[in-house]
Amino acid sequence: MDTNILYNKSEENLKAAEKCVEENCYYAALSRLYYSIFQKIKYCIMTGKDNYYSYYKQHLGVRIVYTSKGETNTIPRGEFEHCKIAADLTKFLNITYSIDKTELSEHIRTINDMRVLREKADYSPDDITDIQNVPIQDLKNFVSKRIRKTKDLITYIDSIINEEEEKENEDENFSC
Repeated sequence: MDTNILYNKSEENLKAAEKCVEENCYYAALSRLYYSIFQKIKYCIMTGKDNYYSYYKQHLGVRIVYTSKGETNTIPRGEFEHCKIAADLTKFLNITYSIDKTELSEHIRTINDMRVLREKADYSPDDITDIQNVPIQDLKNFVSKRIRKTKDLITYIDSIINEEEEKENEDENFSC
């Protein structure tokens, strides 16, 4: 499996979102931004250090489902479910890297915000200006701000992973 394709897709979706804003296609921009984030997180988990992906697959857990008869069933969780992608990233970073939890929580809010916005942009019959209480003339600024937050999130993830890789390379070069 070539996980680099996920990295490329993430970058492509971010560029597509920027082009969508230039063309005043704000719903498509929000959708592309979310998928840029989603694919970046998948890429990080699948290529993470210490064979984290194997651990991740072994600890997916179960989801409780309530039947119409009031009974409960459990079903296995799938990999990379949209509703838990922020939790997946948090767990990945907490287990494999030293992170600032305050800064991480800000980025987790961005992920959750973008997931909700993507769902509304893709599926809601309502106008995004009504849903988010954003005046139509401010819509471009609203989406542009989400682009900046998405870029900040991606930069944050990259900086953690790259910093750790640099430390490992220094340790290897320092050994006798």
